[in-house]
Amino acid sequence: MIYFYNEWVNLNFKNILYSFFTVTVVGLFFYIPLFILHNFSIDFLDLPFLKDNNDDSGWYGGPKLTFESLTPRFLYKVYLILGIYSWILYILFFKNIIKKLNFYNRENLILIFIIFINLFVFFFMPTKLLIINPFIIFFYLICFNTLKNSQIIFLILFNMLQWFLTYEVADITYKNKDICLAKNAIKYELKFSINHGKFYQEYFINEDMTKCYSPLMGKYSNNFTNGKPLILSNLMAK
Repeated sequence: MIYFYNEWVNLNFKNILYSFFTVTVVGLFFYIPLFILHNFSIDFLDLPFLKDNNDDSGWYGGPKLTFESLTPRFLYKVYLILGIYSWILYILFFKNIIKKLNFYNRENLILIFIIFINLFVFFFMPTKLLIINPFIIFFYLICFNTLKNSQIIFLILFNMLQWFLTYEVADITYKNKDICLAKNAIKYELKFSINHGKFYQEYFINEDMTKCYSPLMGKYSNNFTNGKPLILSNLMAK
């Protein structure tokens, strides 16, 4: 982002075009296996405007694209990525962050721009938390540049706490209980509960999702299920 901004200010549009082309080509390389698996079609893009049935109601596994439906899910996932304990500190430290943040600094303005753009995009597609990673990364940068060392230590400790102990403020009911299907919350009940930490959940509770992705691997399905190198599928076929 900083690179493109500098090139734009210096009117180096040729460099911008070269950069966009390079980034696009390199990015497409990661999708080559998917194109091959789907006979060089775009069927793997489950988008409504690419289908005959142009129904965008919950096509991404979520609610309808309305403010009332998207806002609760958006706020809940922002709360999760901030940290179920750390969000309290962010509220307490917010005044200090705003006071010490230099809004005339170009790098800070770029960070703020990325944060708001990422939040805007995530609002309309609040699915995987990975989508909102740019927000939390650049928000951390702002925090580290404005907060005291003691405040940063508290943030780190509060983030680590959820690995050992978590809590829930609501009992959420999902439309589908199958782990292979997208989670679509249909109702919730305010109910406080204390649960195992993320570390325990990750290694002892989370179900194996191999069966979910195995059918999508085509001729590599068996090796994928058994945890073998996928290239062995071709060797075994011969």
